[in-house]
Amino acid sequence: MLKRLWQPYLLIALGFAVILAALAWQLARDWPVIATSVTWRMPKSLAGKSLIAQKSGAVALAEIESLHGKGFALADGTIVSYGDAMMWVAKAKDEAAARAMVDTMTRRIAEGRSPFTPSGTRPINGRTVWTLTGMGQSHFYWQTSDKVVWLAISPALAEQGLRELMLALK
Repeated sequence: MLKRLWQPYLLIALGFAVILAALAWQLARDWPVIATSVTWRMPKSLAGKSLIAQKSGAVALAEIESLHGKGFALADGTIVSYGDAMMWVAKAKDEAAARAMVDTMTRRIAEGRSPFTPSGTRPINGRTVWTLTGMGQSHFYWQTSDKVVWLAISPALAEQGLRELMLALK
């Protein structure tokens, strides 16, 4: 009879082993995303608004892909919220892929089926910045190396926010 007392403990130990293995597998699966996460330091505030939320890795990539559709070869992403200002950073597999992403976005917006109205482009810090309006906000996007950045911000804070972000994300 005493020999049967160890069986419940064995089942409990096996349960913990399964849970630990599942956690280790999840961490190992996500590890490359964490290790290659966009390495920019995000500003603590933007145009007087404090950073209130940040998503990176697989969660951010899923959201970015839901906005732009699949088909872009993305390696990583970050989404940052500063209250009513939002910033998306998509890291492509290389610089050419980031350029293709910007070209595709520009072409799709020009087709007129998006909620954005192009306002032109301008050079800032050696980068071409596309300016848009729509959904009650000012929008800016640009490429830097293998990354594409999109900023959505209230029109009243747009110029200040863009200027601060361009300085912070050199």
